[in-house]
Amino acid sequence: MSSQSGKDHQVAPGVVTGPSTSLYGVQPTRPEGSREPGVADSLNQSEAVAQPKQLIFITVTDRPESAKATYSHVVRTQAMRSFLRAKREESTFSPKKTETASSRAAPVTAKSSQTKFKLSTWSRKSPKNNNPSSAPDESDNTSYTINSFALNPEGNWISFSFKDPALLHATLGVVALHRDLLIHREPSADSLTHKGQAIHAINSRLLSGQPPSDENLAVVAVLIKLETLHGTSDASKPHMKGLMEMLRIRGGVNNLMHNQVLLRVLTWIDLLYATMWGSKPCIAPNQLHPGPLAVILEDIAIKYLPIAQYKEGPSMFSLNEHINFDVWETLQQISAAKAKASELSLEERKTISHVIYLVNHRLLMDLAKCNSCEASSLYKAFSVAAILYLHLIIREIPRMARIHLPLTERLRLFVKCAFTTQVIEGQVLGFVVWMIFLGAAASPPGESSDYFINLLALILETLGIQDKDQLRNQLRELAWFDDISDRYLTIVWAEMTATS
Repeated sequence: MSSQSGKDHQVAPGVVTGPSTSLYGVQPTRPEGSREPGVADSLNQSEAVAQPKQLIFITVTDRPESAKATYSHVVRTQAMRSFLRAKREESTFSPKKTETASSRAAPVTAKSSQTKFKLSTWSRKSPKNNNPSSAPDESDNTSYTINSFALNPEGNWISFSFKDPALLHATLGVVALHRDLLIHREPSADSLTHKGQAIHAINSRLLSGQPPSDENLAVVAVLIKLETLHGTSDASKPHMKGLMEMLRIRGGVNNLMHNQVLLRVLTWIDLLYATMWGSKPCIAPNQLHPGPLAVILEDIAIKYLPIAQYKEGPSMFSLNEHINFDVWETLQQISAAKAKASELSLEERKTISHVIYLVNHRLLMDLAKCNSCEASSLYKAFSVAAILYLHLIIREIPRMARIHLPLTERLRLFVKCAFTTQVIEGQVLGFVVWMIFLGAAASPPGESSDYFINLLALILETLGIQDKDQLRNQLRELAWFDDISDRYLTIVWAEMTATS
């Protein structure tokens, strides 16, 4: 989705826009002379209250070569369906249908839609795959894991998406892509079909001049999530520009306080986009907490991991900068709270969800301030590793998601700098094991995982760690969630053993 402006426009409350070099950049600055693909211009200041110009939705998703045949088939199928639908509308005439056609600008409800929202592969279920080191069984087509603990504590996203056909299509597109990532394959026909249906619906609405409703905002946000998870970053840029323009027309996120689940989705999409581009988040969040975050969860989570021994240890970082112990303690508390999620009240779950967002936002802001490699390399490496922990362990984003790639690349750079500029030993070396483990866990075979796997094996040899249980005990001292962390430990240990 895209919108362009030849003039500066007013900034709505709750939304900060500007170039990537400012405090809150909307997106990275493009090369001189280049132009975002798009159709409509942004609103001028004088037109902000008057009739807004059209926003037109576009998609510039690259076609994966390995899925060329499937992609082409889906495109031809959707084109034929659209053609047949148009023919039926032309050939069928009745007063009721005429009235319906004349009021197309009105929001479409799920009840009026005749589309069946179902993944074609959801037809059978196989026995559960208990091997944590392998990808899920492809014949198990009914399972979909999503962590409502982090994003949807009230559990009302599905009911919200059922109100709107386009939003439900976009949601099912994410479901299908999530499944594709779990079984290590390119986007399937299901994912592309539902994504195409969502784009078709939102495009029709924008062409009809509909204002940016809650549902329309959510559709565009979920489409951005699709692009960032799959790694089609160029496609996410015009979508994000369009989303920011829609938010401006609505008056900013402060006018969306009635829909908390939408607010969480918008701010989460903003974090994904900032992660993809290495920029600062551009949607100003609600209730930013300037002080320590760990104190927020003191009454919810029990502090049980030994932080004190690290605080009393030798200086870990150059320029007298120490680890962000507040972030570290917050990760531990979030992990402890997640372990007893079923015992928490709704208000406690909402608090934890907000803290997950706050720590993620704070880490991205800190990283955007210090992109150079010369100073505080381990401090920056910790920040990247902490974000990977939130992605993999807390939010449960699949390992194959391409959103991890910019993080693992930065982690590798910072770790290399740290080892070439200072001596790392003792407790510090044990702490670095946790960072490198997360880098290996987030790196599928054949990419940057070899670097982390080889370095991890070398450090473990130095520390005298010879089996998986010893490594597990080492990692649990930092931040750990038994079920998911154990699965990644099994995967990483198997890959490390295979290379030795």
